[in-house]
Amino acid sequence: MNQIDTKALVTAYKEIATSTIGHVLDQGYIPQVFPLRPEDKVVGIVRTVRIESINASGLRQVLMSCQPNEVLV
Repeated sequence: MNQIDTKALVTAYKEIATSTIGHVLDQGYIPQVFPLRPEDKVVGIVRTVRIESINASGLRQVLMSCQPNEVLV
């Protein structure tokens, strides 16, 4: 798993307006995506994957390479 550059992360987050963070926390980023059980929480390092064909073997490779504390979206 890659080490997180905390200093760079904090610098990047300083550019985000407080109102934007409040809006995202209150409204969500994509309203069509929501938890089935709102009481559940997921926290971790996000790994994204895009599947562009019906062959999902690439997804399996990503799943197998995920490390503890990573969340696949």
